[in-house]
Amino acid sequence: MIDWEPQIIEARQIGNYQWSKAWDLANKVHEGQTDLLGEAYVQGHIFGVVKNVKEHIKLHGCPMHIRAHHLRTLFEITAILHDVCEDGGFPPDNLREYGFHKLIIDAVDSVTRRENEKYKNFIKRAKQNFVGRIVKMADLQNNLDVRRIKFSLETRDKDLYRIEKYIKSYLYLENKMPEEDYMRK
Repeated sequence: MIDWEPQIIEARQIGNYQWSKAWDLANKVHEGQTDLLGEAYVQGHIFGVVKNVKEHIKLHGCPMHIRAHHLRTLFEITAILHDVCEDGGFPPDNLREYGFHKLIIDAVDSVTRRENEKYKNFIKRAKQNFVGRIVKMADLQNNLDVRRIKFSLETRDKDLYRIEKYIKSYLYLENKMPEEDYMRK
């Protein structure tokens, strides 16, 4: 179980203006991008991840008084920005220049896969960040939503591999799969 108190104290420094700034940046960085179904990326994927984050913080032991504001804002901003670096080509260091709080930068970094990083190592790293873990679970949940999966016979094997990878990663992040099982080929 997570000790939320240190995060509450630090998260109180995150203002609502950063939430608006995050939406502005996500819209700018993802402009013209589409998700797997061809929808605008922010409306098709980012909104879904933010919605899922709200559910996950309820499900994973976040106390009611925290959900009310400070940490919820931290989780939501991280969800909004979770793909700006990896899929949007936005350098992580630029988040600091935009004035984002260190907790946000660290959480976004934890859910940003690095160049040449193996996927399972990336997931393992995301799990180490208390916000990143929840945001990545919300991201995987959105990616696994059957209403959002574009499936075709031509890409069937690739799609099934991706779905299995996401399910295993989700179970690992949720502590329902031991690390040694997850890290096996």
